[in-house]
Amino acid sequence: MKTKRKSDWQKLPHESLRRYRPTGVYYLWKRVGGGRQLRQSLQTTDLDVARGKRDEALRIHRATARAGTPMCLEGLTFAEAVARLREQVQSGVPWSSKKAVLKPRSLRFNLELLDVLLRTWPNPELDLRDITSADCRLWAARLRGQYGAVRYNASVGALRRVFALAIELHVRVDNPAAQIGKAKVEVRRSDLWLPEPTQFDALVVALRGQRGAANQDNADFALFLRWTGLRGFEAGHLPKSAVDLKAGLLRLPGSITKNGRSREVPIFPPARAVIERWLATPNRRRGDYSRAPGSPRPDYLCPVWRLNGALKSACAKLQFPVRLSHHDFRHLFITDLLKQGVEAAVIARWVGHGDNGKLIRETYTLVGEQWEREEIARVSAIYANP
Repeated sequence: MKTKRKSDWQKLPHESLRRYRPTGVYYLWKRVGGGRQLRQSLQTTDLDVARGKRDEALRIHRATARAGTPMCLEGLTFAEAVARLREQVQSGVPWSSKKAVLKPRSLRFNLELLDVLLRTWPNPELDLRDITSADCRLWAARLRGQYGAVRYNASVGALRRVFALAIELHVRVDNPAAQIGKAKVEVRRSDLWLPEPTQFDALVVALRGQRGAANQDNADFALFLRWTGLRGFEAGHLPKSAVDLKAGLLRLPGSITKNGRSREVPIFPPARAVIERWLATPNRRRGDYSRAPGSPRPDYLCPVWRLNGALKSACAKLQFPVRLSHHDFRHLFITDLLKQGVEAAVIARWVGHGDNGKLIRETYTLVGEQWEREEIARVSAIYANP
């Protein structure tokens, strides 16, 4: 996107209209109170359509002026709008009116989305009034190839929020990002499939056997997730200072948990060996975009924090019926503890649920039913062969 020059604008015999020669797009062009210039893309190359949009835009402008909220004619660049949103987020103000407060995890996620906008938008110094829906669609098409459906949809939502802010400040009268469609998110399977112990061991071996410098760390990270039940974000951002080997506990700070509450997780023997290896090596993690640019690198425990590609390849190689995710290791942790007879309320404290085990009891009913069938079969075999 280049800066528009004065010679690019074609004057027209129609009131409050000008045409941008390089693209043929018509603009609302009008001087209002104080002699300031009101310029707004009408996002069309058809003169008749442009005249209709001009009338509607002027009607909205007059209505806001009568209400005592005149349009801001000073202009606002894309980068300036993102900076204002960043200030709101850092102050704990949620984007949605449905939320009363912004949780720490949501705050971090919103800041990440704003970083994505600044990194991916072609010209952050462009005036918001000059951005068209075509510009937004082109940005979205490029972004779709870089991110998954969930992150893509969230980034599009952040872009819409930028223009929503412009409307609130009366810089624009429309939202050019409103017509960007959402990507289809893969629906999680209703029947949860988890690997058996031998299958999980084979998965770890497959991860260790992959090419690349991170293959050993990837396998250890899978083991760590499976034997601690931590969420992927929690495990990836756990500081070394949170490890208490003497007490056999991981003390998670509230700054990395989903609900913002600190908790303690026991260190079981399979996870202890992995933790000791990581504590003995310096932090060598790369590609961590969760921290602000220029800020010091935290002393994280885990040398990796994502397994997406490695996990997908390993599951395909082993011909698993589904592609496992980070969260499936958490399911595996909970399922195994239930089979061992650990109370749901105790497991809930370890995994960070605040409902005294209600969610676990409702979600993992299949585990209890399967375990009951196995017990019935075991006792029946005893009675059949006294």
